[in-house]
Amino acid sequence: MIDRLPPLDQLSSEQKDQLIIELFALVPLIKELKLRIIELENEVADLKAKLNQNSRNSHLPPSKDGFRKPKNLRPKSDRPSGGQKGHMGRTLQESDRPDKQIKHLIKTCPYCYLSLEEVSHLDWKKAQVFDIAELKIEVDEHLVEEKICPHCQHFCQASLPVGLHFGTQYGPRIRALATYLHNYHYLASNRVTEFFQDVFNHTLSEGTVFNSERACFANLQDFEKLLKKALRNCSVAHADETGLNVQRKCHWLHVLSTKRSSYFYIHRKRGQQAIEEMNILPHFKGTLVHDHFKTYFKYGFEHALCNAHHLRELQNVFENTNHAWALKMQQLLKAIKKDKDAGGLSFATIKAYDKEYDAIIDLGYREQKERSPPKISSKPKEICLLDRLKHYKTQTLLFMHKEEIPFDNNQAERDIRMMKLKMKISGCFRSPDWTKIFCLIRSYISTIKKNGMAVFPSLVDVFNHLSPNFLSSLQFS
Repeated sequence: MIDRLPPLDQLSSEQKDQLIIELFALVPLIKELKLRIIELENEVADLKAKLNQNSRNSHLPPSKDGFRKPKNLRPKSDRPSGGQKGHMGRTLQESDRPDKQIKHLIKTCPYCYLSLEEVSHLDWKKAQVFDIAELKIEVDEHLVEEKICPHCQHFCQASLPVGLHFGTQYGPRIRALATYLHNYHYLASNRVTEFFQDVFNHTLSEGTVFNSERACFANLQDFEKLLKKALRNCSVAHADETGLNVQRKCHWLHVLSTKRSSYFYIHRKRGQQAIEEMNILPHFKGTLVHDHFKTYFKYGFEHALCNAHHLRELQNVFENTNHAWALKMQQLLKAIKKDKDAGGLSFATIKAYDKEYDAIIDLGYREQKERSPPKISSKPKEICLLDRLKHYKTQTLLFMHKEEIPFDNNQAERDIRMMKLKMKISGCFRSPDWTKIFCLIRSYISTIKKNGMAVFPSLVDVFNHLSPNFLSSLQFS
């Protein structure tokens, strides 16, 4: 091989032929190196994109951001911090019916020391103290009368109230409080027992906590049936799923919710098997808002996609590629939402937005083709997002066409957030059975809160057995 090439006019014909042969031999190597460079460039781009992921441009939670504070996608508000103008504040109001009055009498004049005991008072100034009365557990003893009938000589005995048995047992308020602390405030079972010891000076076993939850679960069966029936018949529902550790194995928590109700379901699988056993979506006829989990598309109901996810993914594309289409699509989706929130969209406005949407998708494909080399191993994420926005345009813009369809899937994400908090505190569930118990109790608590009811009294109602009138008063959608 010629290391240093002399001028061509000084080469012999044999040298020129040798040079041509060597150049042709280098062509495959150049092509191979070119492909390798493209692969490495794409690999570097992927690694940079993963490094740049945060809670504002991906599915990662804010806890993964660390000390890096990403730019918030929401525009900065011009409103001052704190309570806004017209906000109804809360302050401690004087009670018209105090439980106890403590009179402080003045017996002598502090100036001349004359006795004032016989002097009538001018007025009383009030100082009211709001505090909790001493907490203690009361024990009610039920005596069942026994007699011998003088006529037939049979032994007769009075009946205990429903739910009681002979011996000792805890009442509905103690069992409801243990369930409330463990399932609503996420205290560990041993911390619940410590609470009872410190506050009531009473030793409560961890077994009592778990037995209370088991009884609560059993009493909620009618509520679960009614809730599932209501979700099957509602017009708009939200769905999401997240991983949970059960016995050190990954399980999937599924949530179906509306503005008035929530239903949580745990399963070993994420896909169709879990949905079928959940037995709600196979009978659902309304519109399901979700995050483009493909299994949902196997069912015939109407779909609406979460645009909050789209905004984050578009932000990721723009930060890593600087492609204009991603920014334009972000601005378009936000503009549609703003106009809809401001009072609705006219037919002409919808048609204009629809046309602009298609133009941005076309721009995205052109930018991708012009600026980004083809990836060898798999399709770039940008192309995946473009394909999704193109092929699922109807589902993406359904919120623009229907007033009742929301812009995002935040309803389901807010409902599922408390379950992730449980995971951060406990780490995992030790038993699939207890996970199901926890999910149903949380379904009841979430639904109660959405109906504007207090959680603790509602749990007391569960242990007193929910009446049909109470269940019929709940709103599920």
